Amino acid sequence: MDPIGDGRAEHDQHMLDHAFYEWSDYKALLSDSTRYVVVGRRGTGKSALVYRLGQHWRNERKFCIEIAPNEEELIGFRSIAALFGQTVAMIRAGVKNLWKYALALQFVDSLSRYYKTSESIKQSSLLRDHLKKWQSHPGGPFSKLRRAHYDWLKSLDSPETRIGEIADRLELSSILKELIHILRQNAKSGVILVDRLDEGWHPDTVGIGVVDGLVYGTGEFREALSENITSLVFLRDNIFRSIQTYDNDFSRNIEPKVLRLHWDPQELMYMATARLRVALSVDKESEVKTWNSCTANELHGISGFRRCLRHTLYRPRDVIALLNSAFYQAQRQNALR
Repeated sequence: MDPIGDGRAEHDQHMLDHAFYEWSDYKALLSDSTRYVVVGRRGTGKSALVYRLGQHWRNERKFCIEIAPNEEELIGFRSIAALFGQTVAMIRAGVKNLWKYALALQFVDSLSRYYKTSESIKQSSLLRDHLKKWQSHPGGPFSKLRRAHYDWLKSLDSPETRIGEIADRLELSSILKELIHILRQNAKSGVILVDRLDEGWHPDTVGIGVVDGLVYGTGEFREALSENITSLVFLRDNIFRSIQTYDNDFSRNIEPKVLRLHWDPQELMYMATARLRVALSVDKESEVKTWNSCTANELHGISGFRRCLRHTLYRPRDVIALLNSAFYQAQRQNALR
């Protein structure tokens, strides 16, 4: 086990529970309700944010749904997306409505497991029928969409017809109205966090159209239920740049809703010292004193930490890997003495 923690958030829960540094971007997502697309390079903390934000909102007793598909789910979903045509705009339009339906049903499914809201769902024949069909298919939302809707979509004669039929066939507008009514009636609110859309992603027309549709669908779902539900999509920066290039409506519709993850040296130092305190049981209040207690003279202070950052790409994952490596090197040298 790495003493300073694992660079992958899904394997780093101990440190995320005990040594998470609430840096400026984390606080911005808690306070800024207008931005819902979170963009960052690999290793900048997207999945860590999903984990900690989920914990925060669950502690506030909100329904919190985390969607993190695996590679197989997203690759399989390409088959249904390809039915909507050969342009990013067409694929986006079809995927967008399918995704709004999936988000609504995922949320209804979550509400059905809570005793108060489950009674309200039972009283709605519309939600009850759709939920029964949704729950009958195994897997996550992407697998459910493919299994439940591929055949009837394929049976229609053109991409335009398929796109036009989705909202009516799935009774999307009525489902959203029923969901809003139940949330208001029971004074409930919730959060949806969508992560790991880079799994199985390929930078072709279908791949770009799928992610573009997921972003638009999440945004429209968020706007439709703005009083009761918030939602965030976490994207790797190269995927985001692809959407930026091929979506002509990007600058108007998406760009104002984006938060780009950024770490400055001071914040990276605070993140590192928080982990050092836990890993090495350091009892120092000051971050600089904590860092100095774990380093040699030439690495003391923020200037010394900046020297360490020369070996990184200014990402938390790099800093964690560097500290783990230094820890093992120090152990090895002590063993040789």
